[in-house]
Amino acid sequence: FTVAMGLFGSDKPSQEVQDLVEGAKHHSVDAEVLGKTSASGFGSHDYLNDGPLVDHLEKGEQPHYVFPLVKTADCGVFVDNGEDLLPDSKLRTIVTITDQRILIVVGSKTGDRETSISYTAVSSIELDNDPEGRFSKYELTIGTDEADYKVRRFVPDVDEGIDEKFRAAGQYIAEMTE
Repeated sequence: FTVAMGLFGSDKPSQEVQDLVEGAKHHSVDAEVLGKTSASGFGSHDYLNDGPLVDHLEKGEQPHYVFPLVKTADCGVFVDNGEDLLPDSKLRTIVTITDQRILIVVGSKTGDRETSISYTAVSSIELDNDPEGRFSKYELTIGTDEADYKVRRFVPDVDEGIDEKFRAAGQYIAEMTE
């Protein structure tokens, strides 16, 4: 009987994922976004195609902020002087601010794509909050000598947590680039 149960896998996250969740500065780093490819909830977009986010982290790398972005309503990572980092339908782009770098993983049916920005490459950081009707646009622009990466999200005004998350992530990046 135990063997049959094992076929379905365990919902319990791995020890590595549990440790990363506990070590994170922000609750946006959770076991589901780190350890799974498919998202729970009816009609929700899956995270990535090839494997969970934890597979994209280096050994010993600690994620602190995670922004899973779906390709809707002008959300995503937009790159000035480069190709926008937008996922395939039903997948997400996940921006992860870690203790070592800024990692952007784009969910793609033909293979997830990874962009890494080292803190030494960051030349500017800018936070923009623009209320538009019932929604607010949050944009964290990470500038490098090569390109500007605009992490953009539209949220209903009822979501106060997003403002704090964008500010805290921007502050953390600023501290890491000093």
